[in-house]
Amino acid sequence: MTVSTSTQIILTSHQFFEQHQEKMVKHFLYLRERDRDYAIEALYEYKNMASCPFPEIHKDVKVAYDISISIQT
Repeated sequence: MTVSTSTQIILTSHQFFEQHQEKMVKHFLYLRERDRDYAIEALYEYKNMASCPFPEIHKDVKVAYDISISIQT
């Protein structure tokens, strides 16, 4: 069975979005370590962009942050 070109494009796009989301979550966590207020402002700006691929990214950042805190304690 062969996979159509359009299916390959969809799968590749999905992988790209997942990788981008993971990279952005890590980036916002890094910013939070450096300057909490700046990180909050940057996250707000990101999620309010007209073309933001992940407008609910703040939820992923919170979950990742909560997990990192629970691991540290």
